[in-house]
Amino acid sequence: MGANNVSGPSEVEAISTADEHPSEAVSGLPFGNNGSATISQLLLETSDLNEVNALLCNLVGFQIDCECSTGALPVEHAFSWQSFIDDQKGDKGVVSTRGNWYKTMEYHVLHTGGFVRLCTHRGRSYWNAQNESGHVTPDWKLHFSTHLDDVGKAWDILAALFMEMKAEIGLKAVLHKKGTEQGDRWSEVQRGRELTVYIFVFNVTYRDYLQGLFPEMDHQLYLGPEMEVYGPPFWYSFILEAERRLASGGVRSEGVADGDLGLPGCTYASLRNEAFVDGIYPPNNRGWNAVNHHNPFLEVIFFLRMREVALLRSTAQSSQS
Repeated sequence: MGANNVSGPSEVEAISTADEHPSEAVSGLPFGNNGSATISQLLLETSDLNEVNALLCNLVGFQIDCECSTGALPVEHAFSWQSFIDDQKGDKGVVSTRGNWYKTMEYHVLHTGGFVRLCTHRGRSYWNAQNESGHVTPDWKLHFSTHLDDVGKAWDILAALFMEMKAEIGLKAVLHKKGTEQGDRWSEVQRGRELTVYIFVFNVTYRDYLQGLFPEMDHQLYLGPEMEVYGPPFWYSFILEAERRLASGGVRSEGVADGDLGLPGCTYASLRNEAFVDGIYPPNNRGWNAVNHHNPFLEVIFFLRMREVALLRSTAQSSQS
């Protein structure tokens, strides 16, 4: 999507419409012809949260291949947080996984600039392409807010989920701890962005990027529009499972980051487009989408909001019975 694309209805409009006129909200969103209207009507007619969640998962669910019985990387895993504490710069190797996905995924880790990154080769290609554009192309990210002392715990949870769901591009965590020189440099301006998951959004400037330079890696570096295969079904499922695991793991949230868009019903996750505005990283006071790019999460936000409405409705009915 080009850098000058402007979104349709705002998230505020979508959320308020879902509250006041849910059928209008459903008809106003760009759903495919896969029974969305029927399922949306069922959502409006049921007050049972479990039924609502099942319906939404049937509509936009993604099968997760659970490889870690605890829902987090064990300490002996090559990519665990403890492995970085023990040896920050050591080679951690490559982890390959496929499961029910259409291709084998290969992951590796980096430690740069006070951050730990889990990524694919396509992720590194994407970051390079963004750098070469001057950071004016869409730069959508999911942020996960955690207490600095819980970053390691959150990393083990999100890294496990990232690989289990065969996610692309990358996951990043700040390698800081309160009370240390590095930790004290983690400013209040960045609070709430302790962990980041990158969201691929195609831009025409990425077409043929790095293709032919390393012919044997062309398929791993490719940044075509087909890579937007990770759409609303994937991200809805990713966010819900991340929230569930982080809460179950006792991870403490530091609240929504200033300038981010809090996601409905979420304790940890928020959304932001960090494409540069006026040639600089967007200040918090410019909000979550300073350059007004098209928001690829409109449908995800709608369904999260529908789930939250169902939860509030179910809670209210329970208190009355």
